[in-house]
Amino acid sequence: MKYSDMELNKTARIEARVLPEDKQLFRKAATLSGRSSLSDFVIQTLKDAAQKIIKEHKIIELTKTDQDLFVKSLIEDSKPNSRLITAVKHHNKIVKE
Repeated sequence: MKYSDMELNKTARIEARVLPEDKQLFRKAATLSGRSSLSDFVIQTLKDAAQKIIKEHKIIELTKTDQDLFVKSLIEDSKPNSRLITAVKHHNKIVKE
């Protein structure tokens, strides 16, 4: 086995101390979710939570970028393009009717 293959097969250990009632809760949830073990349940649940947090953070980052672009477009002196002018005329026509 190559060194790189050995690296791929390594695992890391995570330990946590929990209250007995929390452990019972986790075991029940693991059983109800069909997980093969408590460890499998905990790992998958942590992984899902981590991915969700990272995804939400990326959305916030994109929103900040969009906000910066929006503010920049407000500050810069630019004239509306033909599509915007047409859309405004169409809107005004509908509103007047």
